[in-house]
Amino acid sequence: FGNYKEATRGNPNYFLTYGNGKAAARVQDHLRPNGAHRWHNYMKTPNEIKLEEAAVLHYTYTKFSDLTSRRDRCGCKPTKDDVKRCFMLDFDRAAFIIASTATEEEMLQW
Repeated sequence: FGNYKEATRGNPNYFLTYGNGKAAARVQDHLRPNGAHRWHNYMKTPNEIKLEEAAVLHYTYTKFSDLTSRRDRCGCKPTKDDVKRCFMLDFDRAAFIIASTATEEEMLQW
């Protein structure tokens, strides 16, 4: 984050994107998602800044109910092989198995 202030020009709402291209953006009029990796603005071309030092913290399950509701929506069996049908990320696979097989206390500890 050594160049963060310079890149954002002091604007705390400037957007950053992380390595695989997912983008975050500053909320503004006429801005809309343009696929999973870009943004589009009907009135002007969005400014893009790329920083090697940037980091995005992604919290998939911010509440206990996020974990249990995702479990309740999936029809996969809680096995290492079957969860591959439903989840791409190893972390999500492990979370689904825990949510499907553990007690509430074990899930909270996990």
